[in-house]
This record gives sequence, C-alpha cells and structure tokens, in this order.
Amino acid sequence: MVSASTDDVSMARVLARFGPAYMQRHGRTMPVAHRAAMNAILMCRTPALGANVVACEDCKVTEFVYHSCRHRACPKCGSGLGEDWVEARREEILPVPYFQIVFTVPEKLRRIIRRHQCVLYPKLMTAVGETLLEVGADPEHVGGQIGALTVLHTWTRTVEYHPHVHCLVPAGFLDDAGEWHEVSRPWFAPQEVLASVFRAKLVAAIRAAVPG
Repeated sequence: MVSASTDDVSMARVLARFGPAYMQRHGRTMPVAHRAAMNAILMCRTPALGANVVACEDCKVTEFVYHSCRHRACPKCGSGLGEDWVEARREEILPVPYFQIVFTVPEKLRRIIRRHQCVLYPKLMTAVGETLLEVGADPEHVGGQIGALTVLHTWTRTVEYHPHVHCLVPAGFLDDAGEWHEVSRPWFAPQEVLASVFRAKLVAAIRAAVPG
C-alpha cells in the first residue's frame, strides 16, 4: 500500500475529498461563514481566482501565479498573516509581568452563540472587557485602571466548537493620578469572582440581543 506523504496533504485536498459528503449531511445547519471559508480554501491559488503571468527575462519561461483567497481560515494564506499579527502584538506588550486569564462560555450557551455569531461575538468580547475593568477597579482585587489584550478563539485543537477568550492583563494598574502601581501577587482575582461577574454580564447581553 502506498500512502501519501505529508507534503501531499492539504486542507484543500481534504475538503475536495470529504467536503461534498459533509455538506450533504450538515449543509442545512452549517453557518454561512463556514461555507464561505470552505469555498475560499478550495479556490485558493487555482484558476478560479485568476492569475498573474510571470516571465523570466533570461530563460523566457512563462508561468502563471494564481491568486490567493486571503481568507483568515485558509492555511496557505493565514500563516503569514498570523506571523505579522504576532509581531504587531509584541510591540504592544509592556515591560511588566502579565496575568493570563481565559474566559470560557458555559456549554449551555454555546449553541445559542453559534446560531447568532455576528451579534453575540461582540457581546462576548464586551462582557469580558467589562468584567476585567470592573473587577480590576475593585480595591479588594487590583484597585485601579487596568489594561488588557484579548483574543477570541472559537475552536479547540480537536476541532470542537468552544468559544473562549484569552486575555493578557498587565500585573498592575494606574491610579487616579495616572501613576503606575505593580501588583506582585501571582493572580488577578479569585476565579469565582471573575466567573460570577462574567456570567451575569454575558447572560444579560444574550437576553437583550436574542429575545426569546
């Protein structure tokens, strides 16, 4: 038996082989954004998106360079964009210690959020930001104005829908006079406090945005 090498495996090949059967089973309930991602990956760097003609002035060889889809879910296009994003974030990091905090959506709410992604993803991020600011301003926990870098993840490494928000929070705060105060302890606030405030804000936002 001859097996394909890892160089022969690509997301486009996987979608070309298994995509039609998947669409037949789940196409009706599949989010529009996911269908668009599949189509973009399948067309990426193929004649479907057009091409530029590149000619060597020395050997006169002419080749077609097919256009990229530039979709954020495309492995061919996303790697470079991801590296650029990381480099840009490094320039934003302060020379201080950081807390790493992860907010996860309760399992009972995941299906609702998936059905209303365009409306509820911003609500999710707002709930996270308001939770950090509110808890951070409490003198019992931090006691001042904080900052945060937040990133939304919607899938796990095992391709399971699991919306969660990763947060990097500087271990310190600004007081009313704008002076920086570093926090030396290894935690931002008790987990149960963050969970309680976040849950209340997220549920209220969902109820307001998705009646019934």
